[in-house]
Amino acid sequence: MARRSVFYGWWVVAAFSVMTFPSTGIRHAVGPFLKPIVADLDLDRASFSLVIALSLLLYGVFMPLSGMAADRFGVRLSASAGTLLLVASLVLTALVRNFWEFAVVYGVLVPLGLAATGPVIASGVVARWFSKRRGTALSVLGSASMTGMSLLVPAVTWLIITQGWRTTYIVIGLVVTKSSQSSQRTGRCSHNAWSRLAEMRPSNGP
Repeated sequence: MARRSVFYGWWVVAAFSVMTFPSTGIRHAVGPFLKPIVADLDLDRASFSLVIALSLLLYGVFMPLSGMAADRFGVRLSASAGTLLLVASLVLTALVRNFWEFAVVYGVLVPLGLAATGPVIASGVVARWFSKRRGTALSVLGSASMTGMSLLVPAVTWLIITQGWRTTYIVIGLVVTKSSQSSQRTGRCSHNAWSRLAEMRPSNGP
């Protein structure tokens, strides 16, 4: 009896789940950084909140732009560029010394990287691969995002207490890098599905 191979689309779901796991978690792990950043940069809470509000606003603005970039240049190139930008912006966040540096790096660069690696693009690509089981595939992807939120916040809190907020951002950058590498390795499974993902080919799968 011939062994039935795993449908390509599930490898796509796995790859994007690994990618969105830390990306979504970063977006919701702001609270633990408030006190140490405010104290270290000599900010007031209003200034900190302004940067966070700017970051959230631009995250929404950048999402459709990231989708357009994925349509034009391909998912693989867009996601890779977004990952590099996100890692660089996280490291730069650990190096900021004043309000304006914090506003430019965390308020502008971080949301651009998050938009290119977040669940919005992932959902659009995953939906192309499924027909009957599209809801199941998208729910798995959503579950990975929620898991990232629930696990990253306590992990970040512990790191801030034990290592400081600057080191924590560098560690998060390393986590994003490792997650990206794992995502691409997962995507290459089953006859190099990542290459097929890069082409964004619709599928008549399950």
